[in-house]
Amino acid sequence: MVIVDCHAHAWSRWPHGAGVPDPLTRGSAAHLLFEMDSCGVGRALFVSAEIENARDNNDYGARTAAAHAGRLSQLVDADSRWSGDYHRAGAAERLRLLVEKYRPVGVSHYLGPVNDGWLVSSEGLAFFAVAADHGLVVSLAASAPWHADLREVARRFPPLCLLVNHLGGVALGPGGGEDSERRLLGYDDVPNLLAKVSGLYYGHPRPWEYPYGDRMALVRRFCDAWGPERLVWGSDFPSNLPHVTYRQSLELLRGHAPFLSVGDLEAVLGGNVARWLSVGEAVRGA
Repeated sequence: MVIVDCHAHAWSRWPHGAGVPDPLTRGSAAHLLFEMDSCGVGRALFVSAEIENARDNNDYGARTAAAHAGRLSQLVDADSRWSGDYHRAGAAERLRLLVEKYRPVGVSHYLGPVNDGWLVSSEGLAFFAVAADHGLVVSLAASAPWHADLREVARRFPPLCLLVNHLGGVALGPGGGEDSERRLLGYDDVPNLLAKVSGLYYGHPRPWEYPYGDRMALVRRFCDAWGPERLVWGSDFPSNLPHVTYRQSLELLRGHAPFLSVGDLEAVLGGNVARWLSVGEAVRGA
């Protein structure tokens, strides 16, 4: 089984305002590959994020993916909430240009906390149509207020794989966890909408308290409601490092998810996303 990390970042230098003692290596692709090799992870989806001091991250991601073909695959950052083009007219054309320039396997789009209706607007639907035409996986940071619209996008584009970060941001919902769960777990009719089991420490009152028994119970509720075929694993490297090691992020599922059978675990750790990546490769003729 090839283990696939579905949510990892890498930057040429540490991008956040809070300094670290090793800014050139803490979040580098070399560090990510070292962690992957140490844990037997065969492939990672490199989620480009042109945040703060990393406005070159799409370029860095493309160079890294080219240098490590088969190991690192780029999800190019397109019009995320920190961009001046966030939900501005012309998103579909900008995505076409990004695809031509970077040749990614997917696209990443970070949504803001307030649902402005863009996902199901003519602009948003044109954006997703371009993604579908190019066989891209679409990674979305989308909290609970967006999920009714996200479900509609999934229905309109059934061949398009949509991955939502960090269990759909359920722990960060503005109405609290229970309200977010109600919004996220109440449907099972969109097999192309998958949740990343990642970032369980976000919003946690004690984010260092591995193995997050309460959040693993939430993972189980997702598994029961969405099915294991709609879950994928992500390390959240290097943002995980203040809370858990890379290995711990993987062992959360291998050692603390007894509700997953051996077959389920193989699917979540790689099989599910590999199936969708192969669909995209067929569309692109890769």
